[in-house]
Amino acid sequence: MKGKLSWMLVVLSLLLSTGCSQPEVRKGTDMHKAAEVYVGLGVGYMEEQQYEVALDNFKKAVAIDPRLPSAHNGIAILYEKLGELDLADKHYRKAIQLDAKDARALNNYGTFLCRTGKYKESEQYFERAASNPLYNQAASALKNAGICALKDNDPDKAESFFRKSLEVNPAYGPSLLQMAQLSYDADDYFKARAYLQRYLQIAEPTPDTLWLAVRTERELGDANAEASYALLLKSRFPDSPQAQQLERSDYGERRATQ
Repeated sequence: MKGKLSWMLVVLSLLLSTGCSQPEVRKGTDMHKAAEVYVGLGVGYMEEQQYEVALDNFKKAVAIDPRLPSAHNGIAILYEKLGELDLADKHYRKAIQLDAKDARALNNYGTFLCRTGKYKESEQYFERAASNPLYNQAASALKNAGICALKDNDPDKAESFFRKSLEVNPAYGPSLLQMAQLSYDADDYFKARAYLQRYLQIAEPTPDTLWLAVRTERELGDANAEASYALLLKSRFPDSPQAQQLERSDYGERRATQ
């Protein structure tokens, strides 16, 4: 990232007049291009957690080209990180007003609304993001909508969104895992097993997935599969809270008596 930032600074120096006073955009410079460079710098510094410098660059981008959606989206993300929620909301809305098909801004704003408890309002933004055929994160946007529905205590709607996410990308791990958990919670253990198996074919196991697999196989009465997942959990993640739960469970008690 530092190399990319250095390159952007070189590009910016070619666009600016640098005297003793504050740098100014050269006459005849493409203002849009200069603003985009400032956005790139803002994103780079934000990723480096240099938030003050990032904010300065985003503000310059907005000042140079107030109609650049990515400038408003970028500064909105940063304001959210800084806890300036009113300013974040204002700039997310501005980004979408300037480009109603900006899927990244739509998804980001949906996530923002969900985090601030506006669950139902967030849905439309996730769906609008996912409907953009050029957006390669549609499965993620629909998964986000599902997670927000869960926060709103609506598991049926959540399941609908997770299924739509898997229609877009049948191998999308986060939605497979969510479906496995929903199936387990609904006492549909065969479906939970099927989703877990699909997930474990494409993703590395985690303490959460292995603990869910242990409990699923226990409910299905497959002692061998349960023991296999339990051994993997203990060997791969011995210090995890899930491994400790395993030891306190019936499995741990049975093993201690053997």
